Amino acid sequence: MNVQVKRWTTGLATLVIVLSVMLMTLGAAPRWSSSANPLAPTVAEVEPNDDFLTAQTFVIPGNMTGAITVLGNEDYFKIAVVSGQIYTVRLTRTGTQERRIDIHTNTQAWFAGIQTDPSTATVNLSFQALSTTTYYIRTSAPNNDPTAGPTDYSIDVDPPTTPTPTQTLTPTNTNTPTPTITPTPTQTAMPTPANIPGESEPNDTVGTADPFTVPGRVFGAIPNLYDVDCFAANTTLGLQYRLILTDYGLTRWLKVYDHDGYYIMGNTTSSNHEVEITLQANTTAPYYLCVSAVTTASPPNAVIDYLLEVIILQPTPTPTHTFTPTPTRTSTPSVATNTPKATWPSGYDAYEP
Repeated sequence: MNVQVKRWTTGLATLVIVLSVMLMTLGAAPRWSSSANPLAPTVAEVEPNDDFLTAQTFVIPGNMTGAITVLGNEDYFKIAVVSGQIYTVRLTRTGTQERRIDIHTNTQAWFAGIQTDPSTATVNLSFQALSTTTYYIRTSAPNNDPTAGPTDYSIDVDPPTTPTPTQTLTPTNTNTPTPTITPTPTQTAMPTPANIPGESEPNDTVGTADPFTVPGRVFGAIPNLYDVDCFAANTTLGLQYRLILTDYGLTRWLKVYDHDGYYIMGNTTSSNHEVEITLQANTTAPYYLCVSAVTTASPPNAVIDYLLEVIILQPTPTPTHTFTPTPTRTSTPSVATNTPKATWPSGYDAYEP
């Protein structure tokens, strides 16, 4: 009898242990990753996706791989977010080149950003969606160091989470302190140039670029590090232009894109606070001229920190061949002269041949 009870007790204990292991296995919630979940969408970027208008759809949860292969290139992805949900974006550089991601709202306004560094190849960025809409992930090379591709970064977006509400304790018997008014420091604004138009926001992409009549000038400001001012220049096929960007103390980028939005060339005003670029209009208009910050933005109330000018270079005239006749030799007319006959001394006969 005791043997049977002992066997039954042992079997019951074994069953409890097995059920406990099963429950622990079912209840475990490991961190999501694209490598651990073969059903998660894992895709590569598809060009063109260089601005908000051409942003590639990113399914959550999922993984996206891509590369910055051209100087000044940026990759844009759009994600569907739900108001109040918290999203975690994980960026991994697969090479030695640093990569950066920035989150933008549906109005293309900058929301948050993070980048890798020499000691950290993978970084995480978490944010809470303010509304149910579309957000954008912008990927760039902060050190302007493109690679040959096909992959130099990887982006994972985890499934969203709902924040746990925290209990707020209402204090009792508190004395409300008298607020102290701190005067707001004022900054003398840079005077705007006379008879020169200013930029008009939003003009952060080639799709929202301000019209720019050439020849002409325009002024603007970069009040945050991720602001971009783009202008659509009505160039003429075959003409040559000089692009001149002058900063007001803070170094600025000038980047040129063709009518399809592809990056062509660019430079900064780091030398003498000015940069000049010669543009040969080999394709149809417009060409897009985009101004952005390098390392420092202006104060939020700044109206002007750069001046952009475009002039038309006069085409070099084709030289006309001028025929110069070869001078002819003019003969000198001969003049007859009467030469007196020689007189010989007496005693000699004159010899005449």
